[in-house]
Amino acid sequence: MSVLFRGVFIVNGTGEKPYRGDVLIKEDKIAAIGKIPEYKAEKIIEANDLFLSPGFIDLDSRSDFISSIFKDRQQKYYMEQGITTAVLGQAGASLAPMFGLQENVRKTWSPEILNFDWNSFEEFAEKMKGKRFGVNFYSLIGQANIRNVILGEKEKGEATENEIRALRGLARKSLREGAKGISFGMGYPYSLINPISETRAILEEIFKEEKIASFDTGGMTEEEIKKNISFFLREMRRIGKKGKFFARQIRKREIEWLERGKSLQEIYASFNPKGIEIFPVRFLLPKEIKREKIKDIKQISEREDILEKINLETGKLKIFDDFCKKKHYEGKNFKDLGKNNKERKIKLLTILKEINFEGLIIEKKEEEEKEKELIKKKTIFLTAIANIEETRDTFTSFIKESFIKGEKIEKIIEKITSSPAKASGLKNIGEIKEGNEADVVLFNKAGEIKHLVVGGVLSIENGKITGRLGGKIKKDENIRKEKIRWF
Repeated sequence: MSVLFRGVFIVNGTGEKPYRGDVLIKEDKIAAIGKIPEYKAEKIIEANDLFLSPGFIDLDSRSDFISSIFKDRQQKYYMEQGITTAVLGQAGASLAPMFGLQENVRKTWSPEILNFDWNSFEEFAEKMKGKRFGVNFYSLIGQANIRNVILGEKEKGEATENEIRALRGLARKSLREGAKGISFGMGYPYSLINPISETRAILEEIFKEEKIASFDTGGMTEEEIKKNISFFLREMRRIGKKGKFFARQIRKREIEWLERGKSLQEIYASFNPKGIEIFPVRFLLPKEIKREKIKDIKQISEREDILEKINLETGKLKIFDDFCKKKHYEGKNFKDLGKNNKERKIKLLTILKEINFEGLIIEKKEEEEKEKELIKKKTIFLTAIANIEETRDTFTSFIKESFIKGEKIEKIIEKITSSPAKASGLKNIGEIKEGNEADVVLFNKAGEIKHLVVGGVLSIENGKITGRLGGKIKKDENIRKEKIRWF
């Protein structure tokens, strides 16, 4: 299909000033830019009052974590804010490699929702080849996946030399099969066991392959976050800074600490200005019982020491229970569970037991204005977290608010297009350039998305979703070709 956008203000994503012109989309590529008045495209759209830019990029997506990419392949809330590319596999868990459905991973993805008929990352990518989505997805692989494949539920003692060799091999194999990098979720219930020798071995493979190491700050104390960030930075420097280090959902206090140590320029980070995050319900429990198979809820609720440690110092929370189909709990906020904190905690434990401690939670923190200013930092990128209603206007609000503040449109767009593309090594996107992927968005000064093209497919036209999908699950092109043994 060919689409010609006439008379748009082209914001090419590189930071250059906008200019008036036409853009021709042909099949899945940007075919021509400039004055193209005579070309008879299949679809011609006069867009004289609109800006045209590359599609927006979200480097920190949890849409796989909440099974959104399979329950809603359209990815409506992403498309409606102009996102055309997102990176999955965050927080130490991914959809591949998956040699058997391990117990720890089963708590995140239910086989009732997903049919896991793949093992390696390569097999996963092949299975997804014919499927279309509302946006394009790349993926990291989870450290918990790698560990579970090689070590299963082994929690005591460090891995043997042969086991570490196997961990290295599987990590390297998956990276060369097209994964963007490897993620770590060291505060998550499924990933609490992380011996230094194992982490160091995996980091070496990441940085040698010049890929991404993504570290999730969730479920950790400030001291634990700083300790782990320092360790990751030391390893990256030791190996030679060949890869990239990302810190998910980093906060103001960590940014200030990194700036004092002059280390912020070595880290890329994601930030959601709405204060939204998604995490397993077990995050609310004390660390010592996060991984236990809880059988007696009454015994736990009667223990004052456990009740005291249950985390309710958060904003509004919403329980996801698609896994357990307890729809009457969906949308419950902690404040509605009882008259006082103790009553709320006991009621919460009852609910968690009923949903088998396998649900997910959306947390909304009230962000201070100073916290929102973090997005201005050069190495910090915007994220909508997932294809969810709570963050459906993250990118469009960013554009609108930046316009109101008088910021330059070319710098606004560079922040959410070419900058994250370069930081993560995404090729042929993030810039309006002939031959690049046909992922473009047209919007006005209010940040409203009027037209969206994903993979050459017109997915939004005149502000309405067309129902046509052009997004794919893609493999990283930065791959070393030689064959390896991993076991």
